[in-house]
Amino acid sequence: MDQNSSRWHQVTPSEFTHEREGLAFLAKAVPDQAPYHVFTNFTFQGDNGRRLEVDALVVSPGQINLVELKSWSGHFTGNEHTWRSDWNGGTTNRNPVGAANYKAKLMKSRLETIFHRIMAEHRDDPAYPDSFAEVPWVQECVFLHSEQIRADFTTQGVQNVFGIDGRRAQTNLPGIGNRITEKPRRYQAPIDEGFAQRMLLPALKEITGYRKRNARAGQWLLTSHLDDEEDRQVWSAVNARDAATKTGTRDRAIVRIADVPRNADLITSNRIYSHA
Repeated sequence: MDQNSSRWHQVTPSEFTHEREGLAFLAKAVPDQAPYHVFTNFTFQGDNGRRLEVDALVVSPGQINLVELKSWSGHFTGNEHTWRSDWNGGTTNRNPVGAANYKAKLMKSRLETIFHRIMAEHRDDPAYPDSFAEVPWVQECVFLHSEQIRADFTTQGVQNVFGIDGRRAQTNLPGIGNRITEKPRRYQAPIDEGFAQRMLLPALKEITGYRKRNARAGQWLLTSHLDDEEDRQVWSAVNARDAATKTGTRDRAIVRIADVPRNADLITSNRIYSHA
């Protein structure tokens, strides 16, 4: 799926190069066709009041996929509880699938609340059959998208963990596309575009706070992400004045946006800006 597709919903632009790289690998694994939709980089609030960050949520025919991105590198071992890596002299981390599972449960609970309200609003509407009240399965997974990773997890430790498509010989992980294109469960109807448009998309836009908007850099409307350089993004852009007047004549440009760390001092900020 092209990230400029109408099916790719960027809720918040990513500040970090490694996140954008992970999303680029994910995009390649998602078919650009109905009923697939992707929501990226958002925070949602569960019915219990907890606020949680989600890297990506992918609607597919089989389920809703909550994807946790990790750019970790090195040789990994471990089980369903703990992972160990030889990176930077050795590190130990909790298996991140557990946290993703918690987010998936809260996401499903929130969807159930909104679905109940939508169905009540459309009572006796034949376009909203009783089957629409059932929330699809929300399946968590962790996407290890570094190109410098090798995993030797236990059978339990590798559950719901995926790598870059086509790299299994290198990473020892199934490709993320395997999860995204899984078939529906035997007991659950597949998600189709009608259900997605009437139920899932309104609910997910409410949960994520998504609204379609044009990103800007000064007078320029950013239209297409072209490339990532060391500490800046490269976009094609049109002049906002021309877009507003709809004259058909458009002043176009290539815009470089510097990625300045939040805690950067004045010297670092000036260095980055001078090379943008």
